[in-house]
Amino acid sequence: MKKYVFERNLDQLPGLTAQGFMPTDHPLYAQKRQQFLDSATYFKQSLDAMHVLKSFGKAQLISSWQEDNCKPSKLKDLIEWHSGKPVSIGAIILAAYALGFELHRKAYSYEPSFNMLARQVETELRQLKVRQMIGKMVS
Repeated sequence: MKKYVFERNLDQLPGLTAQGFMPTDHPLYAQKRQQFLDSATYFKQSLDAMHVLKSFGKAQLISSWQEDNCKPSKLKDLIEWHSGKPVSIGAIILAAYALGFELHRKAYSYEPSFNMLARQVETELRQLKVRQMIGKMVS
């Protein structure tokens, strides 16, 4: 993804900052939005997230399991483990959007869910837990 594509996708996601979606009338929104747009770090994080998320398939419908588990906060550790680098919630959202995943948001929530294949995400999350447990035992 080129920087101009990053910017174009960000333009299509009003309210998105590095921390995730926030109300556009929030006093800190303009500052946080500009930081997300201007920082090379967040652009790089979006690229790292895309590299991991591009292996996930897309589901036609979204189930309650996907609503609970195919969220940036649930995928963050997985993406960071695969990329070996920290990623922000906003970078994950932007990466998923750029890859063509649908963003599903409940009216009361600022965190979207994605239409990723549930079985694939479930397997990856399970494998991550095993890796984390092994890492704790080794260290």
